[in-house]
Amino acid sequence: MKMPKERISLRLHLGLARWLRREAAARHTTVSAVIEDCVRRERDMERAEVFARAALKGVCLVLARGDKERAKELERELAAEALAEVKGARGGG
Repeated sequence: MKMPKERISLRLHLGLARWLRREAAARHTTVSAVIEDCVRRERDMERAEVFARAALKGVCLVLARGDKERAKELERELAAEALAEVKGARGGG
């Protein structure tokens, strides 16, 4: 079943609009489809981040055996390690 759609209007910087048109042409689709895909991916990434943060908090609390201060320390340590790995994977350090 097709989902109902709403028409909206937006303004983009010229360079971004040009990229959007090129991207749509490369994908053999519409500009609207590219925008919808980008917005959907951003929404999904936001949801994944919320889940990951909640999971990290829960795991740290378990590892800290209920000690909330130690759990916060673990959370900071693990987050810093993850950030370093991401930067390393991107060639940033």
